Amino acid sequence: MAIRAHAAAIKRRIKACKKILNSRARPKSKMERLCIERQIDDLKHGHERGLVWDEEEAIRVVKIARMLRHWKGEWAGRLFEPEPWQVECFFAPLFGWRRADGTRRFRESYVEIPRKNGKSLMEAVVGIFCLVGEDEQGGEVYSAATTRDQARIVFDTARHMVESSYDLRPYLSPGRHAISYQSLNATFQPVSSEASGLHGKNPHCVIIDEYHEHKTSEVYDVLKTGMGARRQPLICTITTAGWDTTRPCWEKREYARRVVEGRFRDDSFFTFVACADPEDDWRLVKTWKKANPNYGVSVKPEFLKEEAFKAKQQPSYQNTFRRLYLNQWVQQEDRWLDMQHWDACGQSFDIAGFNGEPCWCGLDLSRTVDLTAFVKVFRRDGKLWSWPTFWIPRDRMLERERRDVVPYTQWVKDGWVQATPGNVIDYDFVRAGIVEDSKRFKLREINYDPHNATDIVQNLQDKDGIKMLEHRQGTASMNMPCKELERILLQGNFVHPKNPCLTWNADSVAVHENVRGDIAPIKPKSGSSKRIDGIVALIMAVGRAALETGKPRDWSRVTAENLIVGGENVEKKS
Repeated sequence: MAIRAHAAAIKRRIKACKKILNSRARPKSKMERLCIERQIDDLKHGHERGLVWDEEEAIRVVKIARMLRHWKGEWAGRLFEPEPWQVECFFAPLFGWRRADGTRRFRESYVEIPRKNGKSLMEAVVGIFCLVGEDEQGGEVYSAATTRDQARIVFDTARHMVESSYDLRPYLSPGRHAISYQSLNATFQPVSSEASGLHGKNPHCVIIDEYHEHKTSEVYDVLKTGMGARRQPLICTITTAGWDTTRPCWEKREYARRVVEGRFRDDSFFTFVACADPEDDWRLVKTWKKANPNYGVSVKPEFLKEEAFKAKQQPSYQNTFRRLYLNQWVQQEDRWLDMQHWDACGQSFDIAGFNGEPCWCGLDLSRTVDLTAFVKVFRRDGKLWSWPTFWIPRDRMLERERRDVVPYTQWVKDGWVQATPGNVIDYDFVRAGIVEDSKRFKLREINYDPHNATDIVQNLQDKDGIKMLEHRQGTASMNMPCKELERILLQGNFVHPKNPCLTWNADSVAVHENVRGDIAPIKPKSGSSKRIDGIVALIMAVGRAALETGKPRDWSRVTAENLIVGGENVEKKS
């Protein structure tokens, strides 16, 4: 392959990069600026390190991209026209840079951008170009992931684009499981560790989609070690930001940051990251523009506006919004409830006014020396009215005050918390209180966390005739009740009696979120000064009240089984 480096072409590329970098229409984050500035600096000084800019190769990859057609959505059937940022910040530098021997400079690529910015399409183009455009005999191109479905996303995008390409279709054979290029005896296939399909490969190019979901680097490592015999292998990682900084994606992201910051030089490593800066206000349009290079194109402003509104109304969704649409790494754990909404739902009332009325209950049984909580929920006038009862061992009260930094002694005096005799929770005392409530109110059922379940549960059910239901604490069983509590809080359809212990619990509770956006409270770590027992009991009660008394809104997959035991279908009956 002839190597060309034209001063005029390099000047044009520098000018194009600066235009993107300094655009007033879309400001850049620190990370994105560093990525673009690296390309500009390489165009100016790369030759000093033996790097060669090949304008013809930079143009060729874009030409092949323009032969492909969109296959779904509003652009279906139209030729793909890469945006300037995709050309100058991704396609051109990734394939335009050459080593002194004429092979491609970059052997590894890490791209991190928010959703809807064309990640899968961009990597499909990379896969197709590596299949047909690099003269690699017997080339093996793989779209790889931990699951079959994830591995197929980039591959299926490439397959459909090839099928609709008038220019490439005559030369390629796109099938359901492989795209073949007979002239080079090369193939493009999806592979996953789920099918034990990673070993024994000799890849020329590997594309790993949504790397933040990988718990280990197994997929990456196995396929990269199989590249040793290739003259210019390429492993491309493309992802949206994650939440778990113990996973390999964060390590790769940090490596990318150090490279563009100039902490060390790695001329074989390419990266492009578009995101919002940590200090940016996620609610502002200018932040959305900063994070999304395709804002106004494939990223629709109205869609982001709707998602941001959802995040404002549903605090647990804020981290999801920031991660998916602003590409910010956020912790899986975050404080959950908006305390302004909580305070607005506080109202002093006399529980005696609910005598004889039905209620749904949650019971969070602590370890023997900690807080135990029992919450009743009543329905009246379209609202859920809650009443908590807390117990703490009297002889441990001062010790717990010092640890938790809250005035248990005063709360006991004021009647907000009850002290049980001795230095451990007296479950006979707790049971007696619940039995007394069963005589005053119509206790439909009590949902309890089985983790610390003791004889009290069996006694309440068998001896006292109270219906007891297990309610496990994972996302499968807690997500829907959590979302229901959020909903009624935000709509003002919830009332609490301003119990300071319950309010403290509300201010302490954090949730973790899985990849589907499902949430569940996080139990505080041992030694923590936070307590969430009352809120856990409240969530269980609210969830069951909603399920029993009316169709919950904005819930999916609602059944008694997945509410009570997370889909294991072993609900207890009495």
